[in-house]
Amino acid sequence: MRYFTAFLLVFLYFIPSLQAQEKEYEDLWVLYIDEEYEKLEKKATAMTENDKTRKDAMPYLFASMANYEMSKDEKYAEEYPKAFKDACKYAARWRKKDKEDQYVYDNKDYISELREGAMEEAEGYLEDGSYSKAKSLYKYMSEFGPEDPGSWLIYALVQKKLNDFSGHTESLGIFEETFAANSANLDKVSMRLLKYSLIRYSEDLYREGKKSDAKAMISKGKDLFVDDSEFKIVFEDMSR
Repeated sequence: MRYFTAFLLVFLYFIPSLQAQEKEYEDLWVLYIDEEYEKLEKKATAMTENDKTRKDAMPYLFASMANYEMSKDEKYAEEYPKAFKDACKYAARWRKKDKEDQYVYDNKDYISELREGAMEEAEGYLEDGSYSKAKSLYKYMSEFGPEDPGSWLIYALVQKKLNDFSGHTESLGIFEETFAANSANLDKVSMRLLKYSLIRYSEDLYREGKKSDAKAMISKGKDLFVDDSEFKIVFEDMSR
């Protein structure tokens, strides 16, 4: 493992965006590669509280990755019961600290995987009517993926359910902006989230008797999901 770690670290330093990172984060990479997730979580979170490093983005990303890996292993469940939620929380803080999006591209696969897990958990809360629990996850999703329109639309829906009307209006506006800018270039996970968000939001409008608004919302995905049977059924129902 030590030889593999040394090799991978050499490889990582040839990635331009990683060359810009502080050399002090090399030990965090080693802990991550060696799968020392508990040690990594403690060291990274300590850095987020240290005056010298708390303004840097990378400690938050490592704290997120450590918690995410621990959330997948039952042996950490008792001591870290909120590991997955903490993974989302620190990912959100990472994006806020990375003001110039220096590390977004290199970590897009991780964020996509984290988004997928958050979607599954939040959808369960939403279907059960646990809107407050769903809201916290959708909030984190909109923060660690601010360019993702589906996150903003489903976040707007739970805000409306919780009578946060000013927040709903703001999130809906951001959805419109990100949809116009990014809907043609989303990965599979983000596309699935967008489809789910359009369907759920449109159905909610339809139940309220706002049939024209429901049709207008679902129509946004008409060209994007032209071959999706589930979407077509909802679209046709609302177009009658």
